[in-house]
Formats: sequence, structure tokens, C-alpha cells
Amino acid sequence: MRRDELFLQDMLEAAARIASRIAGRGLASVTADEDLQDVILRRRTIIGEAACQLSEDLRSRHSEIPWKQAIGLRHRVTPGYFGLDWTIMRKTVTEDLPFLRRQIAEVLRVEFPRRP
Repeated sequence: MRRDELFLQDMLEAAARIASRIAGRGLASVTADEDLQDVILRRRTIIGEAACQLSEDLRSRHSEIPWKQAIGLRHRVTPGYFGLDWTIMRKTVTEDLPFLRRQIAEVLRVEFPRRP
């Protein structure tokens, strides 16, 4: 069984990948770039799936993190790909995702401190 640390790292890496690809891109650029949309959707799905796989114990210790929303977006993205509102999706990845990224990094720091 994978450890929570690895799922958290998956989430952090997926969020970083989205951030690097969307940096400086406006809504028109995102809606015109199907490859970018694919990256966003795939990485958001990874974030949701990894959040879903975290232990209930870890999620309850960090209840300040919107786990249900992270998981829920995966459920909305997968079956509803053709009906996605890219205005909302872009807002989510440019405004909400950076906050989630900082929260996940903090959980990793607290729960899995690196040994020197």
C-alpha cells in the first residue's frame, strides 16, 4: 500500500505542473489550447485521486484542507469533460490551486519532516 507521503507528493507535483504550464496564460489562451487543457484535466484528476487515497487519519488531522473539494473536482472533471466551464476551471487552477499547494507542502513538512 502506498504511503500518504507519496500521495501528497503526487498532489504537489501535479499542482506544480499545472502552475508551470498556466503561468502567464489568459483565459483565451487556455480555451484555445487543447494540449494545455489536457494537462490541466489530467493533473487535476491526479490531485483528486491522490486526495481520495489519503488515509482518513491524515485527512482528519488536517481538516483545514478542503479534501472533499479536491476529490469532488476529480468526479466532475472525468465524466463531464465536454461540459467544462473553462472560465471556472482557470479560476480554480490560478486562484485555488496555489493555496492548496501551500497547504499540501505544509502537511508534508509537518507530517514527514526530512531527516538531515
